[in-house]
Amino acid sequence: MSLSPRDSTYNAGPQLLRDIWGLTAVAIVILILRIVAKLRIRKFGADDILMAFALCLAVVGSIMITLAIKQGFGQELSSIKAPNVSKIIMHDYLAQTFGLAGGALGRISFIVFIIDLLVQTRSHRIILWILAGLQIVINCVFIIIIFVQCPGHTSAIWDQSGKAKCWDVHVQAYYGYFQGGKYYHVQNITDN
Repeated sequence: MSLSPRDSTYNAGPQLLRDIWGLTAVAIVILILRIVAKLRIRKFGADDILMAFALCLAVVGSIMITLAIKQGFGQELSSIKAPNVSKIIMHDYLAQTFGLAGGALGRISFIVFIIDLLVQTRSHRIILWILAGLQIVINCVFIIIIFVQCPGHTSAIWDQSGKAKCWDVHVQAYYGYFQGGKYYHVQNITDN
């Protein structure tokens, strides 16, 4: 019998932990195989270095989620000890930061790979470098939004015991919709 989120004993943490580290292990194996293959054919390049850094950022994000799960992330809020709630939120925000940076760096790595592999015309190179620049700008702005939404009191994001004035929670959500939607539209443009 599976437990529903309404049950007080519900805990998605262990499954999340298995999923995160299972996928992280797969990514590590694939990157190692990629690097070995590229070294053998003497084609190791900037795209591989960028991908290795992206994976490192993703691993740090996975560690942050692991720390949050150890504090109770994935459980009903009512079953989490009050002092742990702020720690969970802090680790979640840090995981988002590393996840955004790692994802952006991974996409930039792919753009560099495509440029080196396929692109012959100057106009195509320019378009791809513009997309890489957009990755940097849009994801950096998102990371900045995460940490400046409580001006002067970054810790107020996860420790709401003070009287810090924070932005409306919808600011981050709407920017997230924009950021995610951008990838959808870029995918459609490049597929056609």
